Amino acid sequence: MKKNTIYISALLLFVAALFLNTLGNQFVNYDDDQFILNNSLIREFSFKSIYDIFVTYWDFSTVYRPLVYTAYALEYQLWGLSPTGYHLASLLLHLVNVFLCFKLTQKLSGTSSLAVVVALLFAIHPMRTESVAWALAQADVLYASFFLFGLWAYLKSFENPNQLPISAKRLHIITFIAFLGAVFSKPTAIVFPAVLTLLDLYKGKEIGNFSQNSFQTIIRSTVGKLHFWVVSAGMAIITVMVQSKFPAITVNQFSFLEKIVVVFYSISFYLLKLFLPMGNNPHVLFPTQLEFQHHLIALLLPTVIALLFFFKSQRNITLFGFLFFFLNIILVANIMGFGRTIVADRYTYLPHIGLLWAILLPIWEKNKQSMVLWGVIGVYGVWCSFSTFKQNTVWFNSYTLWNTVITHQPTNHLAYFSRANMFRMENKLAEAQLDYDRAISLQTQDHTYYTNRALTKTALQDFTGAKADFDKALSINPYSSDIYKNRALFFYFTNNFAAAEQDLTKALSIRTDDPEIYHYRGIMSFQLGKQEQACEDWRKAAQMNFQESIDMMVGRCQ
Repeated sequence: MKKNTIYISALLLFVAALFLNTLGNQFVNYDDDQFILNNSLIREFSFKSIYDIFVTYWDFSTVYRPLVYTAYALEYQLWGLSPTGYHLASLLLHLVNVFLCFKLTQKLSGTSSLAVVVALLFAIHPMRTESVAWALAQADVLYASFFLFGLWAYLKSFENPNQLPISAKRLHIITFIAFLGAVFSKPTAIVFPAVLTLLDLYKGKEIGNFSQNSFQTIIRSTVGKLHFWVVSAGMAIITVMVQSKFPAITVNQFSFLEKIVVVFYSISFYLLKLFLPMGNNPHVLFPTQLEFQHHLIALLLPTVIALLFFFKSQRNITLFGFLFFFLNIILVANIMGFGRTIVADRYTYLPHIGLLWAILLPIWEKNKQSMVLWGVIGVYGVWCSFSTFKQNTVWFNSYTLWNTVITHQPTNHLAYFSRANMFRMENKLAEAQLDYDRAISLQTQDHTYYTNRALTKTALQDFTGAKADFDKALSINPYSSDIYKNRALFFYFTNNFAAAEQDLTKALSIRTDDPEIYHYRGIMSFQLGKQEQACEDWRKAAQMNFQESIDMMVGRCQ
């Protein structure tokens, strides 16, 4: 036991040192701004704010994960908007997961040396960087903590009742609570009850030799975990409801057979990347069409499945690890066709543990003294360590992030757009316009690209170009209140108050709950000499607690 304590302590210290450079990272304009910096729901930590997070927050997010935003609210109370605090929380959660991975592997294998190796290789792989170094990806490390702890508690319940500190029944309750924590942190945790059934089959050594007993085990396990499945079904319904508010923007462009290739490619990519621990692209945009490399890599998955059927030795252990990987990766393998990216490093956070089990569990006992095995692990570990340390710096700020993406994928229009937004925020307008030009040359049908370029051109006093961009944006999406609002501001700067007022009226016909629109229309009306109408608009904005309208009414409205 003392030796194990020394090993795990050394492991955690090494992992902490490896990820220490993430604490200097800033927030990035890859959703950190929307969900942390500008998220009013995390500004307080109270029963009301937590209720709002669980009940109303899904109105503006594509994924329902209220526990993550509850954690952000708590972190905001501790260190405000200092990015170091959020990165520290992610690192601490990662260390918790390394420890849980060690304990879980130890229970599965009964071997501490293997547990150290699996936990180490899981912890230091460069594909862990995205989950630890990106503030918004704290969802991955948080849900994994609950998920792994739940599995450990479930395995603990199999032990001799006389040796358990608490009863098996209480351990099952703990398992269920951990599952709730996982599923409210990330909806992909709905596979948890299926993983518990997989553990039941593994403990009974029934995975590799599927029989009537295996089928009965599945039935008993499923019936015994109906409360888990009810929660999973509920979260699945909520997730579909939330995502139905946002258009599917990716694989719908492909044919049915191409969609299958996309799914196979995604899973095969995650398989392949375990063995190629190198720096990765943080944002791999969907290709406009599938290329030869996508079809070639997609063949890896059926090849591995075929090998699993022919590989009979230790099949129960190997299949267990692979199925753990498969269950935890399948929901993020583009089956639903939702999102801009075809693959993402953070999706491998839990699944890669299963692959390490599939590879190392079957061979460890007979080969743990092999110098060749330790040599391979040593080289692999060193390669992972250097790659991870370097990959951590990619997330230093928005520029390092998007520069890296553009280096890996020069056709990534979203990277140019995001970098342009950073340039515009810092008043580097010429650089911003150049990147907007590049983004639009690659994606001609995104109205936000034209709108933001129009705002940049307005600041550069290119009023003709700005007007053309606003008009183009409205031709793409004539139902966007934001475009009308921004074009109205353009008209204001060019002293065309009547056109500005007209655009703001159109914006209000689309959206009536934006106080800014009332406020700006009030200004335009005031400029046109319509003081009574201006005051009416300012009053409506003031009723929404818009301070600028309250200030405008002073001395102007009775």
